[in-house]
Amino acid sequence: MSSKPFGTPAQDLLDDGQIEEPTIHYTVNKKKTLKEMWDHQYGEGTRFDLDYGKLIILALCIYIAIKVS
Repeated sequence: MSSKPFGTPAQDLLDDGQIEEPTIHYTVNKKKTLKEMWDHQYGEGTRFDLDYGKLIILALCIYIAIKVS
């Protein structure tokens, strides 16, 4: 009689080291903070930063030039 109470062929293979136990790989989707969402939408390297940022700076320069003169 076996010393294992539930000796199955699969368990015997695991115990002998002939096969490895399967591992489960999963990712957890964490909730993003407001800062992370803002950086993803408007942060450095985004379309807003590159295109609209230049337009805002240009508009401010024109505004200041008109006010000064």
